[in-house]
Amino acid sequence: PAIQHFLQRLQVYKSTADVDRAREMYDGYSAVTDLDPYHFLTLRDIVILRKEERKLFVQINTRITGNHVNVLQYESSPTGLILSVLQRFPDDQEELEREI
Repeated sequence: PAIQHFLQRLQVYKSTADVDRAREMYDGYSAVTDLDPYHFLTLRDIVILRKEERKLFVQINTRITGNHVNVLQYESSPTGLILSVLQRFPDDQEELEREI
Protein backbone atom coordinates (compact mmCIF):
# COMPACT_ATOMS: atom_id res chain seq x y z
CA PRO A 1 0.00 0.00 0.00
CA ALA A 2 2.84 2.47 0.70
CA ILE A 3 4.25 2.29 -2.84
CA GLN A 4 0.76 2.51 -4.29
CA HIS A 5 0.03 5.62 -2.22
CA PHE A 6 3.36 7.20 -3.20
CA LEU A 7 2.88 6.54 -6.93
CA GLN A 8 -0.70 7.76 -6.77
CA ARG A 9 0.37 11.06 -5.18
CA LEU A 10 3.16 11.41 -7.72
CA GLN A 11 0.73 10.84 -10.59
CA VAL A 12 -1.70 13.43 -9.18
CA TYR A 13 1.07 16.02 -8.91
CA LYS A 14 2.23 15.28 -12.46
CA SER A 15 -1.29 15.31 -13.91
CA THR A 16 -2.25 18.58 -12.23
CA ALA A 17 1.18 20.19 -12.74
CA ASP A 18 1.36 20.92 -9.02
CA VAL A 19 5.07 21.71 -9.01
CA ASP A 20 5.14 23.19 -5.52
CA ARG A 21 3.66 20.14 -3.79
CA ALA A 22 5.70 17.77 -5.96
CA ARG A 23 8.89 19.64 -5.02
CA GLU A 24 7.89 19.58 -1.34
CA MET A 25 7.34 15.81 -1.53
CA TYR A 26 10.65 15.28 -3.36
CA ASP A 27 12.59 17.44 -0.91
CA GLY A 28 11.06 15.54 2.01
CA TYR A 29 12.06 12.14 0.63
CA SER A 30 15.52 13.20 -0.56
CA ALA A 31 16.62 15.15 2.52
CA VAL A 32 19.64 13.64 4.25
CA THR A 33 19.47 14.24 7.98
CA ASP A 34 21.10 13.02 11.15
CA LEU A 35 17.80 12.42 12.95
CA ASP A 36 16.78 9.19 14.66
CA PRO A 37 16.65 6.31 13.94
CA TYR A 38 19.22 6.17 11.12
CA HIS A 39 21.74 9.00 11.66
CA PHE A 40 22.65 9.09 7.96
CA LEU A 41 25.22 11.88 8.22
CA THR A 42 27.06 10.11 11.03
CA LEU A 43 27.02 6.86 9.04
CA ARG A 44 28.33 8.72 5.99
CA ASP A 45 31.28 10.06 8.01
CA ILE A 46 32.09 6.53 9.23
CA VAL A 47 31.95 5.12 5.70
CA ILE A 48 34.26 7.84 4.39
CA LEU A 49 36.75 7.24 7.21
CA ARG A 50 36.83 3.50 6.42
CA LYS A 51 36.98 3.92 2.65
CA GLU A 52 39.66 1.81 1.01
CA GLU A 53 41.52 2.56 -2.17
CA ARG A 54 39.92 1.12 -5.27
CA LYS A 55 41.38 -2.26 -6.17
CA LEU A 56 43.21 -2.46 -9.48
CA PHE A 57 43.44 -5.79 -11.29
CA VAL A 58 46.73 -6.13 -13.16
CA GLN A 59 47.22 -9.28 -15.21
CA ILE A 60 50.48 -11.16 -15.12
CA ASN A 61 52.44 -11.96 -18.27
CA THR A 62 54.24 -15.17 -19.15
CA ARG A 63 57.36 -15.58 -21.24
CA ILE A 64 58.72 -18.84 -22.60
CA THR A 65 62.50 -19.04 -22.54
CA GLY A 66 63.72 -22.38 -23.85
CA ASN A 67 61.98 -25.01 -21.72
CA HIS A 68 61.12 -22.58 -18.93
CA VAL A 69 58.03 -20.48 -18.43
CA ASN A 70 58.68 -17.19 -16.64
CA VAL A 71 55.84 -15.44 -14.85
CA LEU A 72 56.08 -11.65 -14.81
CA GLN A 73 54.09 -10.04 -12.00
CA TYR A 74 53.38 -6.34 -11.56
CA GLU A 75 52.31 -4.15 -8.67
CA SER A 76 48.62 -3.24 -8.41
CA SER A 77 49.03 0.36 -9.48
CA PRO A 78 48.57 2.41 -12.63
CA THR A 79 52.30 2.04 -13.31
CA GLY A 80 52.07 -1.76 -13.01
CA LEU A 81 49.08 -1.80 -15.36
CA ILE A 82 50.93 0.22 -17.99
CA LEU A 83 54.05 -1.97 -17.74
CA SER A 84 51.90 -5.09 -18.06
CA VAL A 85 50.25 -3.84 -21.25
CA LEU A 86 53.52 -2.59 -22.75
CA GLN A 87 55.23 -5.92 -22.11
CA ARG A 88 52.23 -7.94 -23.31
CA PHE A 89 52.19 -6.10 -26.66
CA PRO A 90 55.86 -5.27 -27.34
CA ASP A 91 55.33 -4.83 -31.09
CA ASP A 92 52.80 -2.07 -30.43
CA GLN A 93 54.91 -0.29 -27.80
CA GLU A 94 55.48 2.94 -29.75
CA GLU A 95 51.79 3.28 -30.59
CA LEU A 96 50.77 2.50 -27.00
CA GLU A 97 53.21 5.07 -25.62
CA ARG A 98 51.74 7.71 -27.94
CA GLU A 99 48.21 6.85 -26.77
CA ILE A 100 49.15 6.94 -23.09
